[in-house]
Amino acid sequence: MKIIIDPRLAIASITGWLTEQYNVKFIWGKAATDVCYPTVYAGKEAFEADEIYVCGGADFETLYPELFTQLPLTRCKLQMIRLAAQPVDWRIGPMLCGGLSLLHYSSFKGKRFIGETEKKT
Repeated sequence: MKIIIDPRLAIASITGWLTEQYNVKFIWGKAATDVCYPTVYAGKEAFEADEIYVCGGADFETLYPELFTQLPLTRCKLQMIRLAAQPVDWRIGPMLCGGLSLLHYSSFKGKRFIGETEKKT
């Protein structure tokens, strides 16, 4: 089942709900440069927490550059656009996807993803 939501509304709603329900503190406008539990560093600033979740989005090579260079990664992202109706024979071209979106498409079944272990036969 897929649903479509406005990400701007969803993020605002989810962060507000987490703050109200669980007293989660979100720190916006900072780039995590190192994580050494229980401390997260953002340049010269340090933040401590019992639980740490770094949501870096597409910028995964900044925090762990050594790991990024060791893995066979190809950067890609899903581009969603809205178009007016086009002529019947008009084609947009190849589909581009990124992140966990690939798991929902049958064309990618059998492909290995980061963190997935290889099955031994």
